[in-house]
Amino acid sequence: MKRRLIDILQDNAGKISLGLAGLTAVGVYLFKPDYNPGYNPDYLLGEVEYKTLELKLVHKFMDIISSKELTIVYYSIVPLLVYPILKTLRKLKEPVFTNAFNLIFDAPIFLFLGALFKATKNYNGLINLLENQRRYFGIETWIDLQIGSIHFKKGDIEGGIEYFKKAFENLSRVELSLVEKIILLNLRQKSLLELKEKPKDTEPYFDLIDLGLRENNFKESVEYWDKLSDLDIKERIDINVLHALFLDSLEKNKERLAKAGKYLENISSIKQWEKAIKLILEEQDLEKRFEKIADSRNEVLEYGPSKFLKNTFVFKRAVKGDELRGDYLTNLFLYELNRKSNEGLKLAKPLKFLSSFKKYSYAITQRKPLKNLEDAFESVSDEEKEIMLKRGLMNTRLMHDLSTLGLYFNEEPYFYVEEEGQKIKVAAKRYDYAANLERRLIKRLGKNSQGGELISAVDEGLVPYKNRFLRLINGDLALPNILEDGTIIDFEKMALGNPVLDAVTTLEDPKNGSLDRRKLFGENYLDNLKGWENEYLEESYLPHAVFISACQVGSKIEQGRKALENGKLEKANAHVNRAKGFARQVLEKGSPKVKNKFAEYIRSSEVKELQEVL
Repeated sequence: MKRRLIDILQDNAGKISLGLAGLTAVGVYLFKPDYNPGYNPDYLLGEVEYKTLELKLVHKFMDIISSKELTIVYYSIVPLLVYPILKTLRKLKEPVFTNAFNLIFDAPIFLFLGALFKATKNYNGLINLLENQRRYFGIETWIDLQIGSIHFKKGDIEGGIEYFKKAFENLSRVELSLVEKIILLNLRQKSLLELKEKPKDTEPYFDLIDLGLRENNFKESVEYWDKLSDLDIKERIDINVLHALFLDSLEKNKERLAKAGKYLENISSIKQWEKAIKLILEEQDLEKRFEKIADSRNEVLEYGPSKFLKNTFVFKRAVKGDELRGDYLTNLFLYELNRKSNEGLKLAKPLKFLSSFKKYSYAITQRKPLKNLEDAFESVSDEEKEIMLKRGLMNTRLMHDLSTLGLYFNEEPYFYVEEEGQKIKVAAKRYDYAANLERRLIKRLGKNSQGGELISAVDEGLVPYKNRFLRLINGDLALPNILEDGTIIDFEKMALGNPVLDAVTTLEDPKNGSLDRRKLFGENYLDNLKGWENEYLEESYLPHAVFISACQVGSKIEQGRKALENGKLEKANAHVNRAKGFARQVLEKGSPKVKNKFAEYIRSSEVKELQEVL
């Protein structure tokens, strides 16, 4: 019955709105209200100075409609707003009639503010206005498309693509009114004229891409992206990265597009990413910026922010991409798990994995343009360090808890990831303490019998803490792998293990100064844990702190050697001093047996810089 009533009202929208307008005019004339229904222009415009012609006209208009003489006209026009409301009745959320009633009364102020924000180019105001209307509408595609368009207008192309992607994910047929079609046609003609006059200007291209989407002509939008990407302009790399992002959003929603009658052939975001990488490699200065990652065979280039890119795009590459693929798939697993559960975990956004291009495999991610803690701690106070470490610890704890939702435990733990429409099973190997200590310390300082005895002593102290309360861990959550806001990056060493290992790797660094690390751990990681879990993780802290410190001695010595080879003496000395700091922590916190075996091993090594620590 209710659905039938909605259909009748929508089909007779014109007659109903005209009838209401007439009745309202007669009512106002007969009763002659002596109150002022208008809006106070000073209240609406705030402290704005009326310098521009548009603002002066708007202010004058508000003065006029606030006058008592035009009250009858004002109240006669308001019911006409019922027409567009009734025409969109089927699109409103439940309760439909309550939302329709609210829209009728809110419409005048929405229209006025919309006109004001357009006149003053207040794009953020327009976005907020549209976001405010979400509470009424069940079909949000048209809102996302409009907000995406506004982001394009304000020059935030990357932000616009994100809204277009949301529209594609919730795709529905958007019926344009005759007025909207006329407006869009006029805008199209204007953009085409601008394109003819300035063929290398990016703005008309972006306008035409936007118009194609708003008119449901996705094919045309893709064609203009292709033309834009081929322009020989300074921002060519930016444009091609954005083009790849746009194609990603289409590709991931191709089934929805097909159902909506928008099937697109020959869409390949991989080819577009390859094109973007090719342009980066051709740019000599950029190609040189691929840097070796510490303790990794991989190299990384960070690109952006720039004129059109508001975020940093990370291109990580490797000749053999096994670790790189595991890194990317783990990142993708956690990102999608977080997106579906809406928990607020901070991660880099995984974009694409290329298994082979120009002899390398590439993993491409997107993140905020922030420093990692390694770099940020160079110039901040202990108080600021503490704030950043707290963010990192809370995000780490959230990552560990969230990961269990998607983990499966059989003979070997694993999780599933969906990539390029395929479901991929990814094994989560258990963290191997002995193998990591050998790789990171013994191989770098020299293999001998004392090294083997040290491994046995450290591993023996960790035995009680290996097989309970297991979580998916980053495995290398040192300061370079956490950003200022707590975002976690780099999952090359992903494993299943005691989560304390991640927290200790972050906290037990000499660069953290004199901060109370155990207090930070208790208040920002253990948090609400009680009983045996709290006690178990507390007891796990010290043996893990010793283990990580021993590993980091080798890592920092190796980084110092590489810096020295590259002629970076100051950086080499800094790494060696960090290695000494980690060595002191082993001697301060280790069990008597571990201290003794560590000292014997350091004496047997050829690393003279560490001898003074003993």
